[in-house]
Amino acid sequence: MLKKKRKKKSKFYFNVDVEDAIVKYNSESNQIIRNKIYNARIKYALEKLVENIINTYKFPYIPEKFTDVKNEVISHLIINLHKYNKSLGFKAYSYFGTSAKNYLIMKNRSDYLKTKINFSIDDTESNVDGNKKEFELEDHHIITNNIRVDRSCFIEIFSDYIDKNINIIFKKSRDIKIANAIIQLLQNYDVIENYTKKNIYVILKEMTNCKAIYITKVLDKIKVVYFKLKEEYNHMGELK
Repeated sequence: MLKKKRKKKSKFYFNVDVEDAIVKYNSESNQIIRNKIYNARIKYALEKLVENIINTYKFPYIPEKFTDVKNEVISHLIINLHKYNKSLGFKAYSYFGTSAKNYLIMKNRSDYLKTKINFSIDDTESNVDGNKKEFELEDHHIITNNIRVDRSCFIEIFSDYIDKNINIIFKKSRDIKIANAIIQLLQNYDVIENYTKKNIYVILKEMTNCKAIYITKVLDKIKVVYFKLKEEYNHMGELK
């Protein structure tokens, strides 16, 4: 008698079980149970995800030790676990991988700017023109090769800003619902295949059940905030 072959268990560390565990974690109100779910089914996947991202992208301007940076990013992901919405069709692996990567990009850029400022201050009196030109060329190379990376970093910061200030920017419950849907799209823009204007409206209509005229009003208001914060970010390298 032939034995039925057992289905091989996936060895991928961030699998469907982890995704389902995050959904269960978010729906659970008992903190003790939440902690058990996290430690048993989520913790290892998040730690492995962050380790792989740090090792892959390196982030040369972050001065802290590997363990300290890893723990900082994991804390960021834990704080934002509640934002994951499986019903939108995004994979948890892509969602949290993008979030972790953007957080590290933001940190790396911030530390790079600090290095640049310190270099300028220390070199004010004794700078040699050759060294200055070499540094400026390096600066240009970094900026030119990281335009896409920097854009994704700002979108992460911007969506977080809207999320935290949503009740100040919008007063009507309908507008807040639309703004929340827009935040979800912003946080997942890296994993959306067809990000055309028409497709955005279709997705937002399905998510909010609101008319296009109301969606347009909220988008227009968010655009005003976007350009104002983008100007500050380009000038300062961060948002106050």
